[in-house]
Parts: sequence; structure tokens; C-alpha cells
Amino acid sequence: MAQAKAFIFPGLEDFGLTPVEAQASGRPVIAYAAGGALDTVIPGLTGAWFYPQTADALAHAVEATNVDALDPAACRANAARFDVSVFRQRLADFINALE
Repeated sequence: MAQAKAFIFPGLEDFGLTPVEAQASGRPVIAYAAGGALDTVIPGLTGAWFYPQTADALAHAVEATNVDALDPAACRANAARFDVSVFRQRLADFINALE
């Protein structure tokens, strides 16, 4: 994945792990604007969204997105928000706040 120009994610998933994995590899994501991609892809920073879920809309997004202008470090930093260590710390903070 790290050798790709970008990762295309045309499907609809509740979370969508593969866009996060692509960003962890420093690759931007062009994703259907629905589901988990709305939480994991930041348009203009880590990729782009397209809508509606059609081949024409996807083709337009691919043509319109300058993936070379998107910083691989920003993609990796965004993916780091979903790291296991972050999840554990946020869960521990939540539990401690209940006490």
C-alpha cells in the first residue's frame, strides 16, 4: 500500500479499517462520503470524498484530487488517532471519570 499514489475506498462501511491502514502507510484516501470514511478521511488533508456513489463521481474525485499535494505525514498522524494505545488511554480516562 505504501507504494500506491492513493487508496480508493468506494464502499460503505461503519468504520472502514482499510482507509486508516492506507493513511498509516502515508497514502491519501479517496472515499465514498458516507459511513466511517466521514470520520477517518479529512478532505484536503488526508484525501477526498466523493458523492454520489457512482463511477462518474469517483472518476471526477480521482481527477480533481492532487494526491501529490497531500502530506504523507498528515495521513500518518490522522491514522494515529485510531491506534490501540490511544483507544486504551481514552477508555481508561472515561472509566476513571466515572469513579
